[in-house]
Amino acid sequence: MRIADRHIAALQALGYTETEARFVYVVATHSGYFTLHQFLTFSGVQWGKRCTKFGLKLEGHGHACWREYAGVGRVHHLFSKPLYAEIGKQNLRNRRRHAREFVLARPVLLAFILENQQHDYLETEQAKVAYFCEQLGLPRQTLPVKAYHGSSRTEPTLRYFIDKYPLFFAASDTSPSPVVTFSYVDPGYAGTLALPTTLASTLLCYGRCLVSAFFTSPIRHPISSEQSSAFPCSSRLPFRLTFRPRFCAISSCAKHGT
Repeated sequence: MRIADRHIAALQALGYTETEARFVYVVATHSGYFTLHQFLTFSGVQWGKRCTKFGLKLEGHGHACWREYAGVGRVHHLFSKPLYAEIGKQNLRNRRRHAREFVLARPVLLAFILENQQHDYLETEQAKVAYFCEQLGLPRQTLPVKAYHGSSRTEPTLRYFIDKYPLFFAASDTSPSPVVTFSYVDPGYAGTLALPTTLASTLLCYGRCLVSAFFTSPIRHPISSEQSSAFPCSSRLPFRLTFRPRFCAISSCAKHGT
């Protein structure tokens, strides 16, 4: 993960330490939501005044708020547009309010990011579109997109990759043309039915550049034969399933310069 020094400096100017600034950047960029326990793990300190002080600082600056969720505890939301603007990400939807299912999925996603900071991530919608369209040569109409309609007199606004799942290049891949990895996060509500749907739609979108796939599943049990039949013909490519709680990564052979 590469964080520009200017972004860290901008957040430090708001009153955060370097460690706090790095954590805030990662949360703002990839999740929008976090728990104080995740800050504790990131900073490598024990629970106590430093962790509490960080939470109070965020609230005092008007940069974050929190809400209790049954079975989860307190989840903080980094929502301040001026703060996002300091790192050039004022238009990220992470700062907006979301439904409960979305909110509870974000700390799960953030946990993966924090545990895998060695990867090189495509952080923004613009970076993802540029990679697939300019470097891989895929037409925009093949990318996952959602149209937002405003006034009936205006054209709809098209937003790509709205699920905001991480896309990254594995640090272990040292080849001149690294493999891009897609990911999927399941907060645990949709069960196993959501995974075939997500995999199918991903392969349909990127079928022109996928030749193999690897993913770890957020599900504790293997996919049944009935669910496997939900995959379209385009997904009949060599792939293997391994199971890891709550996170799924799909590695493709979509490479730089191919």
